Amino acid sequence: MRGVLLVGVLLLVAGAVAAETPPPLPGAAGRAPKGGPISISADRLEVDRKARTATYAGNVIARDSTLTILADWMEFTFDEAMQDVQRVRATGHVRITEQGGREATATAATYFAKDEKVLLEGNARAWQGENVVSGNTMTLYLREDRHVVEGEGDARVNAVIYPRREAGGPPKP
Repeated sequence: MRGVLLVGVLLLVAGAVAAETPPPLPGAAGRAPKGGPISISADRLEVDRKARTATYAGNVIARDSTLTILADWMEFTFDEAMQDVQRVRATGHVRITEQGGREATATAATYFAKDEKVLLEGNARAWQGENVVSGNTMTLYLREDRHVVEGEGDARVNAVIYPRREAGGPPKP
């Protein structure tokens, strides 16, 4: 179940979109840190070995020592041995928070392990402090440290970035 952390990486990277300097990623190249426990609670869990899925439904809360992911529904798709997570899909009121104050919300979020890519869909919004970026979708290319935010129709991409300040001083260059 450590694949939950891989989805959680989207929070760390999404915060980079709104911040002036990118945050450090845990572990190497978007891989989950090893160590502490991961807890997942939901109203229901269904494991389907033939389909290679584990589906949590209803008030899903996935948490480790630094990240919390909330969603209405979360499905993990595994490799044939049911050992490694290939994809994680969270839908319905997706909210991700990180201890450092970074947060992201969307209607749905999908993590693609092979490509090390996260897709936030539907009113995607990421922020840290007052800095915020929003659009219809956000694609986070973890391996490349690259992010693409897209609007749709009349809904444009919006960002509000505040310069960093020294305590009581002018903005930092």
